[in-house]
Amino acid sequence: MFKFTEASKSTVKLKLALMGASGSGKTMSALRLAFGITNDWNKVGIIDTENRSALLYARLGKFKHLHLPPPYSPERYIQAIEAAEAAEIECLIIDSASHEWAGTGGCLEINERIAIEQFKGNSWSAWSETKARHQRFIQKFLQSDMHVISCVRTKTETQQLNGKVIKIGTKEIQSDEFEYEFTTVFLIDKETHYARVTKDRTGIFDSEPFLITEKTGKDLMKWCEDADIQTVSQEQLQTFNALKDFTEELKSYNITSKSLDVIANTPIRDNTEYIHAEQTLTRFSKEITYTLIDTALNTLTDQKELDAVRKFKDQCDKITNAEESIALHKRAEKMFTTLLKPKLTANTTNTTNTTNTTSATSTTNTVTVSE
Repeated sequence: MFKFTEASKSTVKLKLALMGASGSGKTMSALRLAFGITNDWNKVGIIDTENRSALLYARLGKFKHLHLPPPYSPERYIQAIEAAEAAEIECLIIDSASHEWAGTGGCLEINERIAIEQFKGNSWSAWSETKARHQRFIQKFLQSDMHVISCVRTKTETQQLNGKVIKIGTKEIQSDEFEYEFTTVFLIDKETHYARVTKDRTGIFDSEPFLITEKTGKDLMKWCEDADIQTVSQEQLQTFNALKDFTEELKSYNITSKSLDVIANTPIRDNTEYIHAEQTLTRFSKEITYTLIDTALNTLTDQKELDAVRKFKDQCDKITNAEESIALHKRAEKMFTTLLKPKLTANTTNTTNTTNTTSATSTTNTVTVSE
């Protein structure tokens, strides 16, 4: 029988991801975070695929430990999660989720085997079955009544430019959509062990790097327990839709970034159990704005236009009010329409559009992106 209960953030279970290269401090950070969440080592459990390396931190407290050897199939991870539930673990650490994707017997190997056995070597056709199994693993920990901290390895992404290999960022060793499933995602630097937040649905973190400690877990629990859910207003819902639509338009002009991908893939909810509407709108609006500012500074050549964009950036940097921050995307859209869109359209079609050029730079050479 189905039963409705009163909506409250106290019922929310945190789903967190800690991403970083080997040696960045994911396990230590996860354990300190978990203790901050539970305040009881007996309620902390860890699924250890890293050759029992979590036991090196047994000095911290008497947490529960499960060694998970290969094969690292989604089904074996699911069994391990069920074992944690049976042991009444309140906060489960999965260290590491990368093996489920790229480890021995993980999804990549599973897909190759299915391709050979069922699809005459066609790995593309095999993904329909492999992804279904992978998705069952994801849904298992998302729907679990435990707080879950997932540790994920990262690797350096490079590309060749003018005969040189250059570093362009990092990429998690997991499926492309994996990070979108979490309440908050932390990226930990290998050299400093400091973390920065790359995705956040709580609104309690800023952009400054910090060391993950027990206090981080306590702050997250305070967010869970502080207040009841507030319904997202119709106006906020319309703004979400406008941001997502604008993101899709930018993508059509090959303006992309990881932040824009997050916006495009964040579902619009009807309450803030998963999204704190005001904080999320503020962050998304700023991310779109600064992505466009960077694109403009790298695309435009006219000095007066560049000065106008820099002035606009200075104005954005000084805004702290949430209402003004959310409205930033409207000014960014104006900048896109008047300055960038004509240039990008001309570059795409290799034709000169006199009308668009005129709208981007007036006859008096005065450019503004202010309202």
